[in-house]
Amino acid sequence: MENNMKKLIFISLLAISVCKGADDKPTLWEWLTLSTSAFLTPLERDPSYGSWDQALQAKPNWQQREILDLGFNRIAAIPANFNPLQLRVLDLSHNQLIALPANFNPPQLRRLYLDHNRLGTLPTNFNPPQLQELYLENNQLIALPTNFNPPQLRRLYLDRNRLGALPANFNPPQLEYLYLRGNQFDHIYPEILDKFPNLKRLDLSNNPIYEGGTDGVNALRAYAVEHYPNLEIIADNILPGDPPGIDIKGE
Repeated sequence: MENNMKKLIFISLLAISVCKGADDKPTLWEWLTLSTSAFLTPLERDPSYGSWDQALQAKPNWQQREILDLGFNRIAAIPANFNPLQLRVLDLSHNQLIALPANFNPPQLRRLYLDHNRLGTLPTNFNPPQLQELYLENNQLIALPTNFNPPQLRRLYLDRNRLGALPANFNPPQLEYLYLRGNQFDHIYPEILDKFPNLKRLDLSNNPIYEGGTDGVNALRAYAVEHYPNLEIIADNILPGDPPGIDIKGE
């Protein structure tokens, strides 16, 4: 019991300390999830299920739930007709998903965890109307859908994918946090910030972007200071200097 209490204290402190800034504190649900996991040994956790049907059988009355945790299984596909009306939080992280159903747009969904899967793309019409937080880290995304613009989206986590650009029409009006760490962006023009007037944090770390040039990090920072002084830009491990050559814009 003493060891479990130490775990709880450690996890609680960790949840507070590793959050990404003063405006990004863990929610009560996240704190409870982390804290509860401190007490569970691997034998006490839910078993890992290899199919969608098996995973749902372990969640009685899931149709009436607002929170559904199906993370850490081996689910490879979601049925085409899965579109729950009541669900607000859905955790499908740490599975083996390669795609989502074509018409997957749960009407009440606020938070969706899809991190640590094998997703290469998202459905063309994927725009859940109430979605506020979307976690897509550690997938294989090479592009976002052209029309991807969830109207209530505030937090988008795309770290460690294969993205090299954002769609030209991508401008969720409520977006506040955009994480692009560890992708393949090699340039970013400062004017892209005009698409996200409410943005509070942009993380471009570990991308092959140069500091210099009109499409580099220094120009982006200067533009933000002038037009968006409250925006925090994180750009660790960016390539120093200017990009090679003088034809930066391809003109």
